[in-house]
Amino acid sequence: MSSKSAIINDRHIICPHCKNDVTVLRPHGGGAQYAKKWDKLPQRALDVLQIWHENPVYRRYWLTKDTILAICKQEKLFMKFASLNARVSELLACGLIESSKHERTDHQTTKKPLYKIDTKKAKLVLLAKGNLGVLEIIK
Repeated sequence: MSSKSAIINDRHIICPHCKNDVTVLRPHGGGAQYAKKWDKLPQRALDVLQIWHENPVYRRYWLTKDTILAICKQEKLFMKFASLNARVSELLACGLIESSKHERTDHQTTKKPLYKIDTKKAKLVLLAKGNLGVLEIIK
């Protein structure tokens, strides 16, 4: 079979071999699926969670990833934006943060998602040094 490129249009793919139109369904917003299988949070994700949780101002507000990255840098936790994307996605999948779809202001709506920490869950996981099993007691 020869290799050909598929034509992608919105949420459809046209098969280069049989020309069938296939609808692509992609789960969205659940975070990194692999993190849902974890028993323990990796150190880097735990570091981000701790920095976020320790500051009462940041705990109260919905934050963009840009803001979270700036907070990490301020606290001397340096990482690239791609690495932060992964950590945020992992924390979301583990149920330690929640997301909203859009940032709304008086003047405009942007498509940047916002994130907020679940302080109750974060505190339990931090006290348990990353053990995600402690979340079972609040389900």
